[in-house]
Amino acid sequence: MFYCACLSVYLMFLWALLPDSNKWIALGLDVLRDVSTTQVIKMLVVVVTLFAICWLPLHAFILLIDFRPDLIVYETISQKHFFVAVYSAVHWLAMSNSCVNPIIYGFLHDSFRVLLIRSLYSFSYSIINVSRSAI
Repeated sequence: MFYCACLSVYLMFLWALLPDSNKWIALGLDVLRDVSTTQVIKMLVVVVTLFAICWLPLHAFILLIDFRPDLIVYETISQKHFFVAVYSAVHWLAMSNSCVNPIIYGFLHDSFRVLLIRSLYSFSYSIINVSRSAI
């Protein structure tokens, strides 16, 4: 989690530098003004932000249980069901981060989008050929 926070601060620093090109030149980073590099930085910021959003509730929940173990002592069966439901929801949210990354890449990176469309086209074309040869 500390790594995620440090990377987020670093990326916010880079993001703040984007609009003013004089800042880039002053820091010797005028190469980073390239449009493709800007897209990659924006994509990385989105990936890190969604990673934090997806994983923070699970870590907060686990920390809460670690510091307050009395919360998992159930007095009624409905409390147990509530605990299981909350844990399942935050765990599902954390695991959904893996599904979100390809979608982010597809929307925010042009070359990835082109390669994905090409691969899907060639895959569908191969399926059509296999089905025709089976007839």
